[in-house]
Amino acid sequence: MHAVVREAAVVLLNVLYDGHALQLENALTPAVSSVGEAPVVRVSLPQTDPTQPMVLAQGSLTLRLFGPSDAGRPPRWTTHAVTSTAGGGLRVKLPPFPRPGYYDWLVARAEDGDFVPDAKRSAPPDPSAASTGAAVGTGANGEGIDVDANVDGPNAGVDPLSSMDRRRLCGRFVVQPAGSRESLVAEVPVDQVGASWDAGTGQLETRGSFAAVLPVLSGLKMSGATAVYLMGALERPIDEPDAPPMAAADRGVLASVLGGGDDFAQLTAEIRRLGMVPVVDAIERVSRRRAHRKYTSLGVMTRDERGVLVSHPGTDGRVITWEESALLNYRKVETWSLLIAEVKRLARDYGLRGIRLDNAQSCPPIMTVDAEELFRLDPDGVPHYSLSDILYGTVVLRNEESGYWASEAGADCGYANPFLVKLTRELWNEYPTFMVLGESHFHREPQLVASGVVPHSMRISQILASISGMSLRRDGSVAVLPPHKRSTANTLARLYRADQADLPRDAILASCTCTHASPYPGALYRRRSWIAVDLLFFLPHVPVLLWGEDSGRALRVDMAPVVEVEEDSVYDVNYDAVLPKSPRLRHVGSQPASPSAGLAHANQEFSELTLGNSVMSASSSGGASGMRAPPYSSSLSASVSPMDGLSGGVAPTQPVEFSASGGRGLGGVGGMRKRANSSLNLRSMSMGGRKPSFGNLATAGNAPAPVVNQDVSAARSKGGSAVKAKVLTSGMRRTASSSSLVRSQTTDEGKRLAVRGVGAGDLEAIADQEARLRAEIGPQLGFDLSQIRGHYTHRSLMRQQLPALRLGKMVVVPVDPSVKEQVFAFARFTAEQIVVVALNLKDGRDGDAFGAGVNVDLDLRPVWAALPEEFTSRRAELFNAFDVVAGAEEPFVTEGLLTLEELMFRRLSLHLTPMSSSVLELRAEPSGTAEDHYAQSVTRLTLEDAGDIKDPRENTVLAELARGAATSLTAFATALEKARCGLAAEGLDTSEIWRVLQLGLQRASSLLFSVLYEGTVAPKDFVPSVGERLVSYLAMLSLSGANADTKALARSLLANATAIGPIVLLTPELGRFSTAGGLGVMVDDLAKELAALGLEVHVITPYYTLNRKNKTGYLGDGIRWTRNIKVDLGTHVVEVGIFQGKEAGVNLLFLERGDLLPKVYADPGGAAKHLQTVVLFSVGALEACCATSLVPSVVISNDWLPSMAAGYAKNGFFGPYFDNTSFFHLVHNLGDAAYEGRVYPNPHEGDFGVIHRLPRNLLVDPWWSRVVVNPSRCAFMTSDTWGTVSPNYLKELLAGHPLKNLLAMAKSPFAYPNGIRIKEREAALATLNITTHAQAKEMVQKKYFGFNTADHSIPLFAFVGRVTSQKGVHLILNAVDELIAHTGGKIQILVGGPANDADPYAAACARHMRDLCRRHKWCFWAAPEEFFTDGLLVDAGADFGFVPSLFEPAGLRQIESFVGAGDGTPVIAHAVGGLVDTIFEWDLETGSGNGFLFHEYNHHNFLAAVKRALRVFSKPEEYTELRRATRTTAIDVRDAAWAWSSEFHRLRNSIYVRRPIFREDLDSVVEEDSEALDSNATVHVVRWTAAGEDVVVKGSWDGWAREWPLTDGPAPIDGDLEEAGDVEKHMVRLRLPPGDYEFKFKVDGKWVLAKDLPTKGEGAFTNNLLSVS
Repeated sequence: MHAVVREAAVVLLNVLYDGHALQLENALTPAVSSVGEAPVVRVSLPQTDPTQPMVLAQGSLTLRLFGPSDAGRPPRWTTHAVTSTAGGGLRVKLPPFPRPGYYDWLVARAEDGDFVPDAKRSAPPDPSAASTGAAVGTGANGEGIDVDANVDGPNAGVDPLSSMDRRRLCGRFVVQPAGSRESLVAEVPVDQVGASWDAGTGQLETRGSFAAVLPVLSGLKMSGATAVYLMGALERPIDEPDAPPMAAADRGVLASVLGGGDDFAQLTAEIRRLGMVPVVDAIERVSRRRAHRKYTSLGVMTRDERGVLVSHPGTDGRVITWEESALLNYRKVETWSLLIAEVKRLARDYGLRGIRLDNAQSCPPIMTVDAEELFRLDPDGVPHYSLSDILYGTVVLRNEESGYWASEAGADCGYANPFLVKLTRELWNEYPTFMVLGESHFHREPQLVASGVVPHSMRISQILASISGMSLRRDGSVAVLPPHKRSTANTLARLYRADQADLPRDAILASCTCTHASPYPGALYRRRSWIAVDLLFFLPHVPVLLWGEDSGRALRVDMAPVVEVEEDSVYDVNYDAVLPKSPRLRHVGSQPASPSAGLAHANQEFSELTLGNSVMSASSSGGASGMRAPPYSSSLSASVSPMDGLSGGVAPTQPVEFSASGGRGLGGVGGMRKRANSSLNLRSMSMGGRKPSFGNLATAGNAPAPVVNQDVSAARSKGGSAVKAKVLTSGMRRTASSSSLVRSQTTDEGKRLAVRGVGAGDLEAIADQEARLRAEIGPQLGFDLSQIRGHYTHRSLMRQQLPALRLGKMVVVPVDPSVKEQVFAFARFTAEQIVVVALNLKDGRDGDAFGAGVNVDLDLRPVWAALPEEFTSRRAELFNAFDVVAGAEEPFVTEGLLTLEELMFRRLSLHLTPMSSSVLELRAEPSGTAEDHYAQSVTRLTLEDAGDIKDPRENTVLAELARGAATSLTAFATALEKARCGLAAEGLDTSEIWRVLQLGLQRASSLLFSVLYEGTVAPKDFVPSVGERLVSYLAMLSLSGANADTKALARSLLANATAIGPIVLLTPELGRFSTAGGLGVMVDDLAKELAALGLEVHVITPYYTLNRKNKTGYLGDGIRWTRNIKVDLGTHVVEVGIFQGKEAGVNLLFLERGDLLPKVYADPGGAAKHLQTVVLFSVGALEACCATSLVPSVVISNDWLPSMAAGYAKNGFFGPYFDNTSFFHLVHNLGDAAYEGRVYPNPHEGDFGVIHRLPRNLLVDPWWSRVVVNPSRCAFMTSDTWGTVSPNYLKELLAGHPLKNLLAMAKSPFAYPNGIRIKEREAALATLNITTHAQAKEMVQKKYFGFNTADHSIPLFAFVGRVTSQKGVHLILNAVDELIAHTGGKIQILVGGPANDADPYAAACARHMRDLCRRHKWCFWAAPEEFFTDGLLVDAGADFGFVPSLFEPAGLRQIESFVGAGDGTPVIAHAVGGLVDTIFEWDLETGSGNGFLFHEYNHHNFLAAVKRALRVFSKPEEYTELRRATRTTAIDVRDAAWAWSSEFHRLRNSIYVRRPIFREDLDSVVEEDSEALDSNATVHVVRWTAAGEDVVVKGSWDGWAREWPLTDGPAPIDGDLEEAGDVEKHMVRLRLPPGDYEFKFKVDGKWVLAKDLPTKGEGAFTNNLLSVS
């Protein structure tokens, strides 16, 4: 039960220091602020209908804030008003924070301040209610919350807080002292300042001192320093002159060797007089041999390799120990208090106002108790150690980290470090300007930030050193890094993207280029030293400058060694391998995160832990009686201690995963924001929770007992102290200790870091090595290390002059995939300033390709999305970029005048010379007018390839059309006429004006689809219009436009804007005919849904001799042979049969040629025949179009079989027939050579030019080592554009595929995930009589696990699919045993799918499944020999689905899981391919997400994702919300069809219009009053009263330009014969000016006259007549 106590200690200590109980169940989500800042709290509310947000009743809710008050007074509660936001959320603007500290807030009832909603957690909720969405929605007194909603809307009467987890209604601000973000820390190793050596002997002549630092302070102030960190200022052993600076003999006394307390007091007084903050070390360890006597009783012991007890050396518990120091016992509160008291003494007596906590990422350092030693019996049978020794763990295992950093609460659940919270609270209470820096490693920055510390991180310096080929290690030593471990510029981008999710919001970190233990930058980065300085001053960190680093030196005496040979060491930091891409893991040895339900047996163990005849009962303390285990660990241990649990942690039972930066695995590295959904529920620990129902099993007597320690069971039965002592020590052996991987820094090595005397030869060696380094760096090429101080000064001044570089938020700026390993770009911004920084991190030494620099296009759209309203509201102002480095006043962008919006949406192009940086400030253009700008925008539109514009905001002309359409008919008409006049002024003829404006209207109409389907940044000032609204406006202008030119233009645009001809899909497989995988399903569904949208769709596919079931004649009666065509294969001509038919509105055309198309993806029998098959289908499909007089608007080739069609169409094989056809290549899988359709000719066969007859370069890459004929190469080079079925897969292809250079030729490739037929799936569930998840789960448990009744407390995980290596089934199977042990047997895992014994992988999985079934009958089910047919039931009944695929270009299984019975089943998946596009990590803070992702494809990351799921499942309300959110993410095939249709319309510059929506929109627009319309025009109704379904009308009112659809609607009241309120089946309302208009109806495809309306004309020229007076 050690884990229970440890977890409870972390929680309860936080609650104790908070002074309230908000964190009793869940950690508060932290954000960071500073004194003087006035933050805003925002809480999003759940919406039944996002279009009709909730509105809170005035004054119904308040926000209560608990935080520091005036000095010396206790914290207090204050109340603040809550307002509703436009989006239906809550918003509270807080006043500026007056003091540093922890400010905790909660949403409360206005009348009593209690939580909203109440969380009555004492009794477990009804599982069926949780599954079906029931939730408590009451206030603290049980009353409902006073909420108003739109009266008649879908949100009417809905309590918006009823389904919210209480964690979203509270939070925390960690408030740092004023000015913390703008700080610049100068690190001054006091020993070095003024130190000198005898050049002849190497002896130390003068040591640095406090007095020697005084003269340099003014220079530090001038350089911008706000704090001075006096490294090594604490007292050292007085009889050891060469003691290292960190060997503290007394941490409350100043070093006498540096001048003592009096000199230090003078120094700190001067530092404070200059407005800077004096900072010294706070060290958690003390000198091992000469420490002050006050530490004697606070030490901790360990056994050495001989078993002899020795003082445990100081350690970080993971990577390094310091043999010259001693570890103190931080299980004792006296040790905590002593360190705090020592810091306070320095502050009180000497004016200290800051500390830099050494080894902060491991504080307080608590090692695992050595239970074997502590429970040792003396020869007389009496315990050797006292209860006090055991309680406080006075003997520990060497370097086995435990305590907070091994706790679930700290690593995964977001709780702050109690020791650091206590430290910061006490210091800030007495000294409100006190700065607390903390050394940080192991990715533990999130925990340090949440605990009030500003982490001093080496991340950037380690990554940059790695890029430079050097390994900068934890202890400051340096070695040459093997190439496979080296980072790139993309590593930096990944790091900061991960920080966005993992760090608390607005976190403050400190960064440096080097440390007091490492060499200076010259030795670490070589030519990248200048880049290091740029990163130091430009990134959003507090810069820490080491004294002397700007002097141009590379080496010094007091530093760790530099090894100039390549080493492959476990201590190297490989950030690409350990970056927190997914939420971090704890170390492997711990057992976190099981549902609290499976651990009931721990109750008894906790109360019966014994030693000899003494009983340590939890209930004896009066407060922990009946405490049950939380969802972390069921492990048993041996002793009770406050922070560490009973033993402080059990050694891992499996081999540990080690890295120098991550220790064992990546233990204790939880991202605070990511882990906000994790929680420790102390109430559930004490009041019970979900309990297993093993009595419900069908087979009586065979129920599995909960998993318990067998020795414990034996102890119960046998009794006796000796047996119980054995019980308590069982399992405590150090089976996989990582201590052998922890490097010991010896005393002599420690002295290397001291300023000391050396040999004369040492000084000469340093000087020689430094000279070689300088020469190697290349001063003759401008990289003169001796001149680098000027670079420091310049960059420091830039940071002081540009507020964005000091205070601004940061966004990583995407660059082209081809340069992402070379270029790192980011933007910093405040409400008043934007600065963009781009750095080229390579030069010619990295390869000849990098010697000339690089051209890079920066995508600033993510910056626009993050900008505050103060900036985005200035979108129309003229802006430009200005080169800050050069100090140029001339605009950087030379394309003419641009608005801020244009600048952000057009890619910013620049050239970066090797190893250089560019800093651009985006600011208002000093010259130019709006008129000049618009004229230049028109010019750009005509000169550039306008077809490459995808977002209308790239050009103001198009942006105004989009905004006008979203605003009103008048605004739209004004924008349209303005654009027409501008284009005419450019000299464009009428047809060209029409073309450009048609493109502009199309882009305006597709912006909404880009936002919805492609993740385009949404406009902040308008909601984009759909195509139907634009066409409705054009229609109104074409009928009654007041301006004749606008009216004529509208008629022309209306005639062409919506015209898109036949869409032809070429596919190797299709639906029921020949589907072999996902391609056939996707194309079949897409074709049918495109047809359902009213488009003319044709599908051309092979008619294989045999279908997938080896049957012939499978086409069916509706598809018949119509003709034969001849297809030229180069070497000969063959006849091909054509079969045609129609199904579901799709025109089907099959090509039959049995010898070349025998079966889908059949082995062709040789390279030549393989190529002939591709030629046959590619040419044959186009020949079939010609033979059937089909002129496609768009041809979509799917994968490699039809991939050469565009090449033949565009190389004269069909004359001009396809000149007006657009070609689109759709990639479903481009995973390896086989999926490209590659053909490998023999050397004597050349390139098979006689067969394909296309230009060689279209098929053969001349740079490849052998001739490869690649049909996919032809597709990418000749198609107009391409796309794929996953946006993430598209990125993967662009970044790393062998054809990436060809793929990058298309400016805007398209991607959208596949969808499923949701209604059909729901109907199928209905046929199974499944209406709720709980009902389906009960059916699964009964059928597959033998239950008589359901047990909803047991989490059910399921995988349904093929057992192949791609699907990653082994990850599931390898985790089963661990998960069963981890949950105490309370878990069920089902694997449904057949395993092919002929496949070695599948056969091995099958054997593993059978073994698991045998050993875990009640927990695991699989039948690998059977075809699984219950996928629908299992998807609905599972609590979580598994999709652990190795690769998955698209994937449908996850989407099928999302459609359950009233809700959806979340999934656990590998973050790869299309899974990334459809599966989103659950985020309680926003109530969004549908599963849990693991980014590294290995056991530990997979297991971590499962455990995150288990934690959410243990919170019924949160799990219910997750299921609801999951259901909303299911993608219907209709959504996919709309997305693809929008893309095809964009390709054709046509506006996508859905007829039913257009009918409705037209009817609403006709009543809109507008200055753009003829004032004499009035609304008139045209009706068709006879029979008919599909009715349109065409007339002279628009020059017979288009068909107007008639729709249902109420009769207008303007002169109609019918009374108001009558409903007509077919009618259209038109606004017409006075005149006579002829028209005619088209009813169900036939042109007819209305007999009840007047007519005009004779014979065939007779039309109906409408006279408007």
